Amino acid sequence: MRKTIFSFLSILTLLLVLRTVTTGRSGSVIRYDEINSRYTILGPLGRELGSVLVLEVEKVQTGEKSDPPVLEVRSVNGKSLAKPVRLRYRMLIARDRFEAGKQYKIKAYQDGSFQGTPAGVLKDILFQTSEYRFGVTLVVYQYLK
Repeated sequence: MRKTIFSFLSILTLLLVLRTVTTGRSGSVIRYDEINSRYTILGPLGRELGSVLVLEVEKVQTGEKSDPPVLEVRSVNGKSLAKPVRLRYRMLIARDRFEAGKQYKIKAYQDGSFQGTPAGVLKDILFQTSEYRFGVTLVVYQYLK
């Protein structure tokens, strides 16, 4: 029995190693059309991307004027977070009235997209960019207080 289990685990490990070597990365590969039908993406706030959220936030003062704006989320739908989460944000239709250090109650949703530039492009054109990765941005659409 032990020999069978050991053989099974050895084969499973070999298959995982081969998959990593052939794809260049570990993990599963999914098709883009499976995201909305088969898979749900949870954002850093533990809720599905696109879900309407009532948040208590504070505007964070970043180092440089050119840095993207950041909000520190302290509660989600009335539940305080154990540890605040910092997220880049953008405004949907409301005007950005956030002031650094002040707290606000807002309605927003998490939105996901790929950010940065793929490494293959940098072989042709060299410029400063960030790593190409999937990221989440908070989209603010209403001030509550």
